[in-house]
Formats: sequence, C-alpha cells, structure tokens
Amino acid sequence: MARFVGKGEKKTVENKEEISILKINVDKMLVQDCISYKGIDIYPVLVEEKVHTTLITLDEALASQKAEVLETGTVKELIIKNRSEENSILIIEGTIVKGGMQNRVINTTLILDKNSECKVPTTCVEQSRWSYSLPNDFFTSNTSINNSTDGKTLEFNNYFLSTNFISPTLYMSLNQSVGKGMSSGGIYAADQSSIWCRVASYSSSLGVSSSTKDFTKVYRDKEKEIKEYYKAFKDGLENVVYNGLLAVIKGKKIFFNYSCDPEIIDIRLKLFVESVAVEALALGEAKTIDSQHKIVEIFLNSLPNIPINKYKNSLGDYDVRFEDKAIAGSYYLHGDDLIFLSVVKDIV
Repeated sequence: MARFVGKGEKKTVENKEEISILKINVDKMLVQDCISYKGIDIYPVLVEEKVHTTLITLDEALASQKAEVLETGTVKELIIKNRSEENSILIIEGTIVKGGMQNRVINTTLILDKNSECKVPTTCVEQSRWSYSLPNDFFTSNTSINNSTDGKTLEFNNYFLSTNFISPTLYMSLNQSVGKGMSSGGIYAADQSSIWCRVASYSSSLGVSSSTKDFTKVYRDKEKEIKEYYKAFKDGLENVVYNGLLAVIKGKKIFFNYSCDPEIIDIRLKLFVESVAVEALALGEAKTIDSQHKIVEIFLNSLPNIPINKYKNSLGDYDVRFEDKAIAGSYYLHGDDLIFLSVVKDIV
C-alpha cells in the first residue's frame, strides 16, 4: 500500500536553464549615472560583451517600406510582411501600429525572417472605429501615400504606417493579461474589455479625449512636452553606448528595456522616451525616494529570481514571461541571445 511519507511541504522549482541566461546578462550589466529631466531619471545600462545582429525593428522597417502590415478581418490579428531580402524584423510586444481599421498594440515579441510573413496577435487601443473610410483624430479619408513598391497611390487608412510604444502602466496591464491567456489556454490574447477600460482611464487622467477613443491621441495632445523630453535625453545620451535604458519615473515606477544588441536599444530611444514621458505626465507629483541607485541595483539583480513561464514559438525561439508582486515583463530568447527584455515595476 502506498503511503505518503513527506512533510506536507510544496517546493516550487524554476527553469534553471532560462534563469541562467537572464542572470548571465544581468551579471554583466554596468549601470551608469542617470540623466535627469522633469521627474524622469534615465540610467544607461552597458554590457562590455556586445552582440551585433542584422535585425531591424518594425518601426524602421515601416519607415523604409521594408514591412507591410495588413488586416486579417479580425481585431485580434494582423498580418506583417517582411519584404527585405537582407534583414529579419524584430517585432516588439507593446508596439502600437497605427492605421488600418483600428489602431492596435502587438501582444508578443517575435522575429520575422526576411522575405516572409506571419500573423501577429494584437489588442485594440482604439475602440470606436472599425472602418477604412471612417476618419479618426489622426487619419483622414483623403490623405494618401505613395507606395513605391508598386507605384500606386493608396488611401492612408488602408495601411499601418507608423508606430508608438504603449506607456509603462498600460504595458504592465497588457503583459499581465496576455500572460494569463498564455498560461490558461496557450493563446496570446488579452482581455479586450479590460484594456479598453485601462485606455479610457489613462487618457482621462491626462485630460485627453478622442472621438474614436484612441490611445495614440495622448501622444498627439502631449506632443510639445514629449518633444522637450526627447530633446533633453537625446542630448544627454549623445556619445553614450548602452544596451539598456532604465527609467525611474517620478519616483513611482521603473521601466526597463534591454537588448544584447546595443543598436536595437539605440534605435528605440525615441519610442522609449515618448512612452516614459507620457507616463511622467500621467503620474503627477514626484515622490522622493532614498538611495535610488540602490533601488535600481536591487531591481536588476532580482529579475533572474522571478519564476517564469516559457513559450516556444514556431521559429524555435522563446517568449519568456514573468510576474511577481509589483513587477511584470517578458524577454525574447533566440538561441543563447537575449534579444529584447521589457519590464515594469511599481515602486512601493
């Protein structure tokens, strides 16, 4: 007869292989002095051993017409085509693509091989539009572009042409919601109603309203303040080499982006600053914290200790997700390379 002879304890085990890859990266990180402007402190994070890839980001690919984003007929998916014969495209979770029938945010990070296409899971960040022809606050029905690949002039609304990056608060909500979908059913889907509620609440806190309840209206209404932040940090980071950007926002929140390839983070500086600038405007008065550099150090060193969920995609790469108390984030592994990490922490 089988008998239980244990002590009634439960031991939680973690995936040591994946944790070691993140720990290897964290152990190499050198946090430099921060650049500060109007409630945001950005710490450049450097690693001495760098990886150089041939990846280009989605915003780069769209700007150079090496990528095309198309509707599938459903809110929850878009098709992204890579037209480049030279570069794979890094598509990053939290990127907002603007245009089509509704503006969307991308739910997962992945690499799209050259001369290929795939369906990408998305969540809507513009509630009251589902039409090519209906203008919103940014796209108008009579605005056109020239598509140099086939020489045709096309309606602006038929294409997704530019990007923003979601704010840290909304990134945390999206990441947690998609994580729940993955752990329960293996689907990269967020709770759409919950995200719409978060978008509405966030926009309202900034005094921004949109005829189509479009989150990207925040970036347009706050354009003057955002440009000031970007200029300040662009100047402050001139000639600085970094693999990561860590922002402490109003002493209330940390937002960290990191890549083994410094060119990826450098290219994303504008999107990163726009995101944290909007967050700073939404957070109001700054909170004073003691030993901020120590808090940053503890935060980074804690990352490899957070339990993870690992999901293998069709390319054989891994989307690794983690959440612990006031922290949520994910990172993308391609072989032994940590291609991109994004994480938010509420400072409590």
